[in-house]
Amino acid sequence: PAGGSSFSELRSPSSVYVTPDGIVYILDNLNYRVQKWLPEEPLGFTVAGGRGSGTSLTRISTGYGLFIDNQYNVYVSEYGNHRVSMWTLGNTASGTRVAGGNGAGTGSTQLYNPWGIFVTNLNRVVYVADWRNHRIQKWLWGATSGITIAGVTSSSGSTANKLYGPKAVVLDQYDYVYILDTGNKRVQRWAPGATSGVTIISSTSWNNPTGMRLGPSGSLVLADTNNHRVISFPISCRE
Repeated sequence: PAGGSSFSELRSPSSVYVTPDGIVYILDNLNYRVQKWLPEEPLGFTVAGGRGSGTSLTRISTGYGLFIDNQYNVYVSEYGNHRVSMWTLGNTASGTRVAGGNGAGTGSTQLYNPWGIFVTNLNRVVYVADWRNHRIQKWLWGATSGITIAGVTSSSGSTANKLYGPKAVVLDQYDYVYILDTGNKRVQRWAPGATSGVTIISSTSWNNPTGMRLGPSGSLVLADTNNHRVISFPISCRE
């Protein structure tokens, strides 16, 4: 069926985030909004965007990454605006830029078609899978530029120090970084401060995997998009 823009409808949703208490947040991509759905409610309501696509901080563009912190603040990775915006709980009027937002580019103040994001509850550090730049960027809270913690800017590759179009990033409780290295069909783990990663999972059968989360049991859950499946890997046995 065709999508729609009413509170009971979506149009090409591209990412979902479920909080521990069962609240569902949906990045409603072509409605340029984030919808919040409480358990068993028939209608969602808009918590970010919803005013059409645009570059002002009252709007969001197309995007593929969504994160909710433990204070219910909403973070949107805006692929089309080359930025990450944060929408605080209760403020649906406008967002705050927390990464990028200086046009597409390779500089430390820029992102280029960002994809997945992860935000720490402590200090709100934002990690961005900077897809077209083949790198992972770390933005401290309030910073005006990011730090490359994995990959080589604008240089794709399959060696241990490089990435190829990463689309997701997550951290575990020990600050190890797990990267869905989509173009290389692998998951790389980078220790804190490391200059190269270790492949913990790979498969030549994967077909454009685009999403990854760390499950409550310590497993990595991966969306193998063009194979139309979701797969789970216990990382404890993949040392």
